[in-house]
Amino acid sequence: MSDAVLEAARARLAGSPDDPAALRAFAEAARDAGRRDEGVATVRRAYLRKPTREVYALLREICTFPEFQDVDPPEKPPPIPPVSEALAKDRIEWKPYALLLDQILFYPVRSGTGIFVLVSGALLVSVAQLKIGGCLTGIVNSYLAVYLWSVLRESAYGGRSNPGWPDFESFFDIVRAYLRWLMVTLGCFGPFLFVILSGHTWLHIAAASVLLLAGAFYFPMALLVVGFSENGFNVINAPVVFGSIRRIARDYFICVGFVVGSYIASIALEIGLRFAMAHSPAWLAILFMIRALNVYMLILQMRAIGLLYFVRSKDLGW
Repeated sequence: MSDAVLEAARARLAGSPDDPAALRAFAEAARDAGRRDEGVATVRRAYLRKPTREVYALLREICTFPEFQDVDPPEKPPPIPPVSEALAKDRIEWKPYALLLDQILFYPVRSGTGIFVLVSGALLVSVAQLKIGGCLTGIVNSYLAVYLWSVLRESAYGGRSNPGWPDFESFFDIVRAYLRWLMVTLGCFGPFLFVILSGHTWLHIAAASVLLLAGAFYFPMALLVVGFSENGFNVINAPVVFGSIRRIARDYFICVGFVVGSYIASIALEIGLRFAMAHSPAWLAILFMIRALNVYMLILQMRAIGLLYFVRSKDLGW
């Protein structure tokens, strides 16, 4: 059966030798038929003929790390993904990053769409955290991740309006969006969690504190790099992340300060709300406010990181 699939993929590739979809189908069919080397070699030849960003990304997926080291990237930077016509007419005016605070703080409630997302998102998170089943929690988190990535992307091109809930994509696209988010989180804060859970001596606490600060510093640019490349493994591409930070250091420190500050403020507010919830009969309404606060904070952070690219895209060079 696998040989038949391989021959069908070979026939398709013969008609379109440079088509990325046909190349992917052939590489996957060759791998399943136990002829992985043939698939890799075929994609390499296609890339040498026509070094496109799509085929480069395919090589990155199918090659082992040593194999990929001698693959030169395309000369041109990755193309900017297309934006909607509505977004093109609804861009914010360019300003220095420090002057865009008003475009961040009130972004989630600036429009009816944003308020709807905030309220419905808080309801979804509240329902997902009921002890109904882990599957529902995973679905809600995955769909929320798709929305947050869309906020990052739209903000990166200066969009003024909230994009709203995205259209339903394939189940696997939604899962991949959540996995990218999870990989960034674990890549930035996994070392901190490992150290703090492995012991509670002063040495563990000191090392964990350093790792927590390092992860918080690394997190915004890691999100930006992974969001643009749509490859969660780029969270460990330290040369790209730190090289990008170096090119926009001043504005990046402002962004990190905002992201960390908003997180600390949300924790303080949540503590206050939980204290009120323990002494109030309206505990359900307060619990909803806490969930809304959590969603609000996530949206603010993605907005702040996306606008960082909008302001400094020329300096970043990608």
